[in-house]
Amino acid sequence: MSSRREVTGRPIQGWTKLVAGLQRDSGVTFRLHDLRRTCRTVMSHLGIDDAVAEAAIGHKRKGLDALYNFDGMWDRRVAAFAAVSAHVENLTRPKPTEAVAVAEKIAD
Repeated sequence: MSSRREVTGRPIQGWTKLVAGLQRDSGVTFRLHDLRRTCRTVMSHLGIDDAVAEAAIGHKRKGLDALYNFDGMWDRRVAAFAAVSAHVENLTRPKPTEAVAVAEKIAD
């Protein structure tokens, strides 16, 4: 099975099993809404436009914007999630100095 999923715009199914697997693998108990809130906060931190970030996490437009603006912002939403993914990857990737420190401890 490929780790890369097809981009269809349809909702992802199987969240319950996915979250259970993430909790098991990470050792952290969380709710799906915690991931949504964290993702939105990271989007803000990265400077992603509020309208794009809100659409990305599934919030509906309100008022006149909802009445007149039918732009789904698909490309910008995909780019926002890609930016969040890159940010998280950067945070979780060991820094070269950390790798050297671990190697030195192992050598001792």
